[in-house]
Amino acid sequence: MWRRWWNVVGEVADKDCLIPDDMIDTGGTIAEAAAALSRLGARRIYAFASHALLSARRSKRLRNSLIDEVAVTNTIRIPEDRQFEKLKVLSIAGLIGKAIGYEHSNQSVSSLF
Repeated sequence: MWRRWWNVVGEVADKDCLIPDDMIDTGGTIAEAAAALSRLGARRIYAFASHALLSARRSKRLRNSLIDEVAVTNTIRIPEDRQFEKLKVLSIAGLIGKAIGYEHSNQSVSSLF
């Protein structure tokens, strides 16, 4: 199996670590990053991404990873068979509703961010 070599910048021993990403497809990159953090003594490891594609049969990689929790938004529907206990799906409905309201009242949508 092909493996990336990870360089972790900073001290992570006995610290909670966060791995950000824009999209999770196969979960390989995040699982390998978590393994690198774990080898260096990270206490807890969290990952988050805006979009979760979770390609078929690949969510098992995240399920079995050293990540304590994976948080994603509901921008893409995640089928039941790709969901797992560590996965937390956060709704963006409120944000979209505010953006629509701001647009209708000629307010700046960028102020939401």
